[in-house]
Amino acid sequence: MKAISSKCSYYDLIPQSRLTLLHEPSLRYQHIKLLCGILTGVYNALTALFVDTRYVDFDPHVGDTLCQIRALQVIEIANDPSFDVTEWLENIEKKLLKAKLLLPIIESSITVRRAPEIRRKEDRQTLAGFLAEYDIDFIVPSQVDYLTKSYMLTTYKYLPAIGPVKINYQQLCSDLGVSRNQAARIVHAWQKSIASYSCEYIKLIDPTNAELTDLMTLIDDNKREILPCFFVMKKIIEQIKKNRVGIQLVVNNPSDKTALPLIMLFQVSKDKFVLAEKPNKTEGYFTAYAVSTGIVGNSKALKNNLVARILSVGIETILLASVVSHSQYSGEKFKKTQAGNVYQQYWVTAKKEELLSKPLNQLASEYTELSTFALQQGCNRERPSFIYIEHIFAELPYYQNVLFDEASFQAQLRERHHIYLNDDQYELPKAVIVAQ
Repeated sequence: MKAISSKCSYYDLIPQSRLTLLHEPSLRYQHIKLLCGILTGVYNALTALFVDTRYVDFDPHVGDTLCQIRALQVIEIANDPSFDVTEWLENIEKKLLKAKLLLPIIESSITVRRAPEIRRKEDRQTLAGFLAEYDIDFIVPSQVDYLTKSYMLTTYKYLPAIGPVKINYQQLCSDLGVSRNQAARIVHAWQKSIASYSCEYIKLIDPTNAELTDLMTLIDDNKREILPCFFVMKKIIEQIKKNRVGIQLVVNNPSDKTALPLIMLFQVSKDKFVLAEKPNKTEGYFTAYAVSTGIVGNSKALKNNLVARILSVGIETILLASVVSHSQYSGEKFKKTQAGNVYQQYWVTAKKEELLSKPLNQLASEYTELSTFALQQGCNRERPSFIYIEHIFAELPYYQNVLFDEASFQAQLRERHHIYLNDDQYELPKAVIVAQ
């Protein structure tokens, strides 16, 4: 990852001013508990990625349409040789131990009558001063800030039986010791920050087109920075090829419980995607979860036809066709004003600017061509007769070249995707088969 070269503090991880006055022992206790919760999140995030290689723990609920950025970001961070995770794990563990030892001391002082001179001193103490006094404040690189927010937004999300992904606020409030309103502010701040990191990432990997990226960066209903997903996917595919990241395609028929999900792995070869000869079981893959009504039951003929068609069309075209079938911007705010070919709209307004006009015209033409292809070939949300990609995240390769029974596959998903299984009504795919 071409990380944003900056340092982040505790106050970047929570929406709280460092000048907040702690005029009551109970406030000190609340802030210490919150600090312990955040430090635990930092430590767990680093452990999950660098020790346990649990890429799937970094699939945050942000609320935009840019999951493809996050999938590649976490893979790049994990593969960054300059990042010394051991040093940061040790530093965070020391801070967490200090904070935990202080927690019962502060709690016991809540009911103790303070002497006037102590009360006058403590009533003027700020949050920053309090944390500095006990040496429990901390500074981390932007990668750690990003990973922590991503991890927390993944840990506390769940998929209900009906409706979109939600945040488990009850558990979050309990773990951080905050009210429901405080938790909502923290989650919103995390989502805004992750969205900003995502948009900044696109400018970092393609600085020559930073002006074009700025032009198309908008602010959605929830004050998050957003970019159109077709433009973003093109940039992500370029970066995948540059860094030779593998792609894992998972295809399922959600309306047919007897159909076995299909898994195909691709690798970069001479600037093209080809079937992977052998998966790397410790390497994170750019994983695209797709649906297709072309898989029916366990018909080998239908499955082989689907595989042949995927290989003929190409995974790159499938990725792009799926995103043109999606709303280019998230949020109710842009449903009418940014509907259809937004790149054509941008091109019309930027005709006189040569540096912007040419790439916008190309984007508009490609968008139109792929929209027609997606509609005719069944690569859209409403009619996925061929294939439609619903979600993208980073993940290790699933079991390869073996047909597992239902219990084995469910156990694998439960181990890796425990975050999705908080609702008992959620149904898992039956089994997995790999295209040969």
